[in-house]
Amino acid sequence: MRGKNPITIGIEQFAQGVSTSNNFSDGGFSPSTDQVNLTNTLGAMYQPASPVNASTNLTTTDKIIASCEDPSYGGNNRMLLSVGTSDYGTFYTVSTSNVLANKVTTSSAKFANGISQLIPWYDSSTASTNYYATTKAGSGGDVVQWDGNITKDETWFSATLAGSATLSATTAWRPLLVYETNLYVGDKNVLHRVTPDLTLSAILTLTVNETITALGLDKGTGLMLIATTQTGSNADGTYNSSSKVYLYDGLSNKASRVIPVEGLVTAFRSLDNATFAFFGNKFGIWTGNGIRFLRKLETTLASTSLTYPPKTTAIDNTLYFVENRRIMAYGELSGGTRKVFYPAFYNQLSSDNIDSISHLGSNVLGVAYEISSVNKFYTFDTSSVATAGGSDFYFNRLNFEKEVQLKELYVEMNESLADAASIGTFHAMDDTATNPTTVLTNSSGAAVYSMRIPLSFGDKRFRSVQPRIVGSANKGIKRMVLSFDVVE
Repeated sequence: MRGKNPITIGIEQFAQGVSTSNNFSDGGFSPSTDQVNLTNTLGAMYQPASPVNASTNLTTTDKIIASCEDPSYGGNNRMLLSVGTSDYGTFYTVSTSNVLANKVTTSSAKFANGISQLIPWYDSSTASTNYYATTKAGSGGDVVQWDGNITKDETWFSATLAGSATLSATTAWRPLLVYETNLYVGDKNVLHRVTPDLTLSAILTLTVNETITALGLDKGTGLMLIATTQTGSNADGTYNSSSKVYLYDGLSNKASRVIPVEGLVTAFRSLDNATFAFFGNKFGIWTGNGIRFLRKLETTLASTSLTYPPKTTAIDNTLYFVENRRIMAYGELSGGTRKVFYPAFYNQLSSDNIDSISHLGSNVLGVAYEISSVNKFYTFDTSSVATAGGSDFYFNRLNFEKEVQLKELYVEMNESLADAASIGTFHAMDDTATNPTTVLTNSSGAAVYSMRIPLSFGDKRFRSVQPRIVGSANKGIKRMVLSFDVVE
């Protein structure tokens, strides 16, 4: 029997993205939702497609920790860096058909999940693009050069380039940036510049108690961003330490401006006409005068969890970043609308956090994580709903002034549902041990685009309820109407 009072959940809610918490409905649905696709068909909430295992040629002990593009278009979708036994690094390529190839392993240079980076850079001495990776913290710090095939120089910075100097042993970060035509290396309180003819100079020296943590680009001015902290070994972001962001032209012996900020800045990411910053376990937008807070992330304060550059990427107008086992998206769902957050992918295959993500082209992400202590590399099509990758949709909590009884759930779908098929199971969550459920099955005798499901929950009464649907058939939910009666 249909209830007298309806509550509608549909495009108006989906378009708001995910809320900050279950108890603070500033978005359209709950952050307990594991993954959704909101972009395949605007106005419909789908399950994302299933990820595809691309680990065939990946050594099981190699954890993919960083990646970069192949700007020379040498037939590769991506260049990868892994860390394996004894922290030695292995370089891989990803072909245009997303097949991995193991190229070469270091014999001395060591890397670390989180803080090691990989970037491409063209130098005139070899008249080609090479790839550069920063080693882990501690003594013997270096930048390793890789030619994209089987040749690597594990002491490129310390021996080939500088003669005998290694990078500082008292920093946890060695960020890299290509700015204009030059390569820049953050090294404690010194910023090194390498010109295309391989001329090395300590172009900028900051105060001795500062440590460079991240490099980026200010989209407003075109200047370089240099983030610093006063604690040189705090890669976990747990210490209370003053931080700054410098604006720098890449040439002068002093920065153009210096701006105090709150929190350890771990990464900058430019998108559209703005620059975003990850600081501690928070995310914000760089305003030119500081970082404006946008969202707290569900990450712990640890170097392997915080959002360093390998844990963020962009596809068109959407920014993606890792949040433990989940990849969050931040972007517009249609032209002219505001950017919203929504969970685009969730590691359903293991309890391990995602190590790194990368853009492989054609709206496909590369995703690296462990399954039963075996390292894996998956591809994930952010635009596809061709398969049912599974979803656990949690909607915002509904609060009632009086006790109510739920009577019916009306569901509209974007695609037809065959007779006797189900789109999932509806859960009426009310923070008790007995949350009633109903399977959302088409029992009409024909294929349908909508159905009314009676909620036979007996005399169960609610003062608040959080609707939840554990998905099965992937038909795209356009609208739900939950009807109820007030208990007088």
